[in-house]
Amino acid sequence: MDYLEYFRIKEKPFESTFNPQFYYESISHKEASDHLRFLLRHREGFALIYGNKGVGKTTLARLFLSSLDKKVYNAVHIEDPVMDEITFLKEILKGFGILKPSDEERASKKLMFDKLRYFLLDEFEKGKNNLLVIDNAQLLSHELLQFVRILSNFETDKEKILSIVLFAEPEFVERLKEPEHANIAQRITIMYQLTPLRLEEVASYIQYRLIKAGSKGLVGFDSNAVKRIYEFSQGYPATINKLCEDCLEIAFSGSEPTVTEKTVRLALKEKQGVEIEVKKPIVSRRIYITTSLGILVIAAIAALVINWQYLSSISKFRRFQDMVSQKPQAAVSTPGQKPSEKVAKPVAPAPELVPSSFIFADNDEYVLLCEKSSRKLFLYRFVKDKFIPVKSYPCSIGANKKDKQKSGDRATPEGVFFTTKFISKKELPGIYGYGAFVLNYPNFIDKKEGKTGGGIWLNGHHPDKDIERDIRETNGSIIIDNNVLKEIASYIKPSGTPVVVVNQAQTSDIKKQHEIRKELQAFLDEWRKVWESLDTKRHLQFYASDYRGINGIDFKTFKENKEKVKKTKQFIQITLDDVAFFTPPGYEGIIAIARFHQTYHSNNFNDRQTKLLYLRKGISGWIIFGEENL
Repeated sequence: MDYLEYFRIKEKPFESTFNPQFYYESISHKEASDHLRFLLRHREGFALIYGNKGVGKTTLARLFLSSLDKKVYNAVHIEDPVMDEITFLKEILKGFGILKPSDEERASKKLMFDKLRYFLLDEFEKGKNNLLVIDNAQLLSHELLQFVRILSNFETDKEKILSIVLFAEPEFVERLKEPEHANIAQRITIMYQLTPLRLEEVASYIQYRLIKAGSKGLVGFDSNAVKRIYEFSQGYPATINKLCEDCLEIAFSGSEPTVTEKTVRLALKEKQGVEIEVKKPIVSRRIYITTSLGILVIAAIAALVINWQYLSSISKFRRFQDMVSQKPQAAVSTPGQKPSEKVAKPVAPAPELVPSSFIFADNDEYVLLCEKSSRKLFLYRFVKDKFIPVKSYPCSIGANKKDKQKSGDRATPEGVFFTTKFISKKELPGIYGYGAFVLNYPNFIDKKEGKTGGGIWLNGHHPDKDIERDIRETNGSIIIDNNVLKEIASYIKPSGTPVVVVNQAQTSDIKKQHEIRKELQAFLDEWRKVWESLDTKRHLQFYASDYRGINGIDFKTFKENKEKVKKTKQFIQITLDDVAFFTPPGYEGIIAIARFHQTYHSNNFNDRQTKLLYLRKGISGWIIFGEENL
């Protein structure tokens, strides 16, 4: 009899070999996956996912590839890139299925290179995406790394026809900082560091794998055992698996139904020859999976543990909803007029519950968040470096509950939008009630993703209708009660007010948001100073090669305009005020939107406008890839 039979587990829960059934998606793995999905969605050229050995890079790469629809994606995975250019090229062609074994010997490098280019272009024209994933990229030779750079040149006039994902250890990032690899580093538009599991994730990870292995609750790990496992493994899955396997062996040999701190110490000593310091026993001990309640606990956990981080975030937002149920009174006023301090007083500060899209706003600015799933519109106020929840209101949204994709689909778009103007009831038919705030849908990101349509407003309704009874669905706009719209009009600006629309709101650690804010503020300040210095060459380095500006101008045209204008300038002075930073839902840490009022003053031209910069984070930091005026 072994421990599987004794504890009635169907298969080994902590095998080190890859098995997608046992994949546990940590917070870090989920964020990395989001980055990769962004890469594919926007057909970006290069992405780099890096982390220490044992953090789960290869597992993530395999899971990511297995999740792709083969009808949409052609993908090649190279796990060991220690080879010469000819062999490397052959592996890619074989992976794409365009090189027969009989042709390997007589195929020249040029012939294979041309064959690959024609294949990629042909598949692209058919609407398919082409992807090359290279694991252990830190092993790439200098020559092969430059060859990968050449492959990244495959593109049409507008888009890349081959996306490349590199998985590597941290030493690779340092290598890219060397001057001879600067041309590679500049092309990496998406970079993410994969981190080990946190303490609370280790507990969920162990439980999850036991459940997936068919455990019926006859064995479990108590809280002190989990802490010791975390301390020894530092959250690295491979180390956790080995130690947990040894712990189950020790528990079986002693007929113990619970893995305790003592079990962990014995496993380390007897199986791995490691002795750890014995700490004072903790009297109170919580069993994660007890023997007597094992079956019931596992049944409950199975429904929750797969994505507990997401559920935790949602539950926090639900507590916020309860906090803002009270509505302070406000006098009716015209759009743009600020309410009195008494009216604007926040209900209660809850900085730990800051929505994931919120980073920074102008002091005393009001921001709106529409959560489609709950049909609620939330009002926030930014005061003393914090987004403070003020109140919430019921709202009606599009009949189609999905994210808007095209004109006429009756869906409410999701993303970060800004009001462009207020239209009063005098200028509108009666069905719009008090009036309407116009939103800038489709924005730059929407257009980049191929979304169409327009006419998305935040508006009132016919006076004879009731929003709860008569107007449950819309054609895509957000409709609120007329009295609510009057009240909101006293808070927000007719043009430039952020309106974030999400399906289901999530929250982020405010410390993480503050770090992103510091990065963005530093970037924006340096961008302004370099612009004022009249150093056009340096100024252009703040922009991505795929940049699209006002009226859709590309980087080449933008560069030519900048160089032409510089010749007429003796000085330039730039002032930025009312600065705000937001990140689109699903793109946290990848994309940010900077909104500000820009005052431009020079020897021959003066201007003031509200500007939106769309920023993307790469290996060298943030870079501008889009721009709009409000």
